[in-house]
Amino acid sequence: MKRTRKQTLEQVSVEPDVVPTQANESNDRFFVTALARGLAVLQTLATAQEPRTVSQLSRMVGLPQPTVWRLCHTLHELGYIERVSEDHLRPGIKALALGYSTLANRTLVDLAKPQMTLLANRFSGAVSLGVECDAKMLYIARVESREPVFPGLRPGSTVSMLTTGMGWAYLGALDTERRTNLLEKACKMYPEEHARAYPLIEKALVEYRSQGFVTNMGIFHPELNAVGAPVINAQGEVLAALSCGGHRSLFTQKILAEQVGPALRDFGNDLGVLGMNF
Repeated sequence: MKRTRKQTLEQVSVEPDVVPTQANESNDRFFVTALARGLAVLQTLATAQEPRTVSQLSRMVGLPQPTVWRLCHTLHELGYIERVSEDHLRPGIKALALGYSTLANRTLVDLAKPQMTLLANRFSGAVSLGVECDAKMLYIARVESREPVFPGLRPGSTVSMLTTGMGWAYLGALDTERRTNLLEKACKMYPEEHARAYPLIEKALVEYRSQGFVTNMGIFHPELNAVGAPVINAQGEVLAALSCGGHRSLFTQKILAEQVGPALRDFGNDLGVLGMNF
């Protein structure tokens, strides 16, 4: 791998922030910083919509370019990333194998896919399934109808827990202590977003308690409306959360409240019963 100073503009519609690599360094003597930094680079590449250069990765993970170059060189030598051109990188076969082997054991995805497809086609929108990952929601499955709703979102993408219906539904289903801890963590990580979103989250929690789902009207994206509902197993554990939505012209407040929301809530309830082994 050769070093490069070439930089290209980033053209990203949805791309998550990488988990800070120094979060536990000061209070955990067992924390291996080098490993965390390498995984941060790999995670960034895995969730990117296109190959990235070392300079782009350096900006995205917040580490010096020489450090990122060494991390990329090591990951490349081990087969976890690969070059697609002289200076652009993407996940390698070994990284993909790790992801596929993980998903293969997540039976909830297999259980969810058929009904997700039915709902997506029924309402001409997109249905997503996600789990909480460091105060964000990580997509583990997504199904769209014939017309793409938001092409940048796919399994492996992460979205804000603070501004999405999926995130609000997940928060609504948690017990008070767990929800408070998660919101405090999100506040530390994303203080400005938390300040803007907190009143909306409070409203969504009331909505969830009254009807079992939440509505998100143009908050995540001004052109998109959606509902969110949790997946809770028989022991009361919040396994995941679902969202269903699309363009605001199709997903009006009335349709979300009377049709999409109840359907997604019922699907989440059924999936929770089936997803005992997730």
